Amino acid sequence: MNCRVQAEFQRIVTTDLLSSFLDGLDGLAPTLLEVYKGASRTGKKPALKSILDCLEKDDTNERRRTAALLGLSHYMSGENQANVIRMLMDTLEAMKGMQVGLLIGYEGERDAFPQQIFNVAVVVEETIVLHNLKDVACGFAMLLGIIYSLNLQYPLEMIFVRVSPEGGYEDTARPSLCQSTWTQK
Repeated sequence: MNCRVQAEFQRIVTTDLLSSFLDGLDGLAPTLLEVYKGASRTGKKPALKSILDCLEKDDTNERRRTAALLGLSHYMSGENQANVIRMLMDTLEAMKGMQVGLLIGYEGERDAFPQQIFNVAVVVEETIVLHNLKDVACGFAMLLGIIYSLNLQYPLEMIFVRVSPEGGYEDTARPSLCQSTWTQK
């Protein structure tokens, strides 16, 4: 299924979804993490400090990507992203009320984000449509690809990130930019 999502996205915008998303994320992650460090020093964004503390335990490229993505909503709005991203050990009740989002299955200890992620799943209208994705960054890419390819209503809780038609992604605090991009296609 994720091959079909990538193929449909590429058909629409002639850009490879996963590579453009990950390349853009890798380019922006160091800057985002520095911004998060600055914001966490002020004490106004304690959730960002927790996310950055997770990187001190295990600083890999995959975890930097995860920290950059999970930190966006906390930085932009200070809100918990539970309507879009849920971390869980049991999936039975986790999808209830979720219109679009990610389920992150993990084992063991969980700080701001889990040490051992074993499954990332994409949810649309309380139904898992993709699962067994390898990490949070791939999950985000597939989620954004599904939203774009199927012309789904973009969740207001995710207004902080969007796929650019030229490839990659952009962060924004202006909902009108996101809405106009989605409605132009």
